[in-house]
Amino acid sequence: MNDPELLELGAVILTGLDSAIIGRSHLGTIVYSYERVLHYFEKQGLTREESIEFVDFNVLPLIGQGAGFVLCYESNFTGGIDTSLNLVDFIDTKKN
Repeated sequence: MNDPELLELGAVILTGLDSAIIGRSHLGTIVYSYERVLHYFEKQGLTREESIEFVDFNVLPLIGQGAGFVLCYESNFTGGIDTSLNLVDFIDTKKN
């Protein structure tokens, strides 16, 4: 997913967080799952609260660097999602 040829020049690739990638935006930036990013840091030994604080202060500021990246906050949204815009190329993460 983080094939440089598919990404916008300057797209931010978060080291070690490949498991948090859920797709690529139409602008050529990587789309990360916020919950999966938190889970990664929890697996590194941080509590949920420490993970949130770490991401808030160390990961979120990187969004504005270069071409950046997208952080997707999942929700309990029950309505339909309009996929006709093709703003994100989602990847099948169930295989992993």
